[in-house]
Amino acid sequence: MRKFKLTRSDFQRLQKIIQKKIGDSDGFRTKAFLASVATWIPFGIACIYIQRLFQNDQNLNGMLTQAVSCVVLWVILLFANTVYRQHLWLKVWIKEDGWFLREQVIIFSNNGFEMLSDASKAFYVWSAVIDHVEDDVNHYLFMDTSQAVIIPKQVITADEEALVQLKEKLGHLAVTKSS
Repeated sequence: MRKFKLTRSDFQRLQKIIQKKIGDSDGFRTKAFLASVATWIPFGIACIYIQRLFQNDQNLNGMLTQAVSCVVLWVILLFANTVYRQHLWLKVWIKEDGWFLREQVIIFSNNGFEMLSDASKAFYVWSAVIDHVEDDVNHYLFMDTSQAVIIPKQVITADEEALVQLKEKLGHLAVTKSS
């Protein structure tokens, strides 16, 4: 029986690994890029027509400056909004009194491993683990593309038996190192 407590940074690390896993799958990055290009093309065409309109009528030159300023401000706010929304999501996803930040216990067995806390209890059979990713802090045992159990490395390395069992049971999976 090994006790540990996860942090918000553990959750952020998991999210980055999931984003990388999804991004690396079946041309996802190419499809997402093409979707973005398709979204921005009409905007670019509109800007070209606005610029031509203002070039043809010199009286509208002051309005051109205002229009361009608004567009630049819009782009800046668009990106700032994305960063701010990620910050808000993290606050909503992980509550201080939620199960993720509570003390957890992991118990390894020949059939699988059990995760316990005062809020939850789950048993995972070893065959349910489809991917094993590790970074410098944690092991991530994936049950699905976006669903993983996080086990801090310090919990595993502190117990030689647990480390041997983890490697033995997940030996069929190639361990992916994440930075």
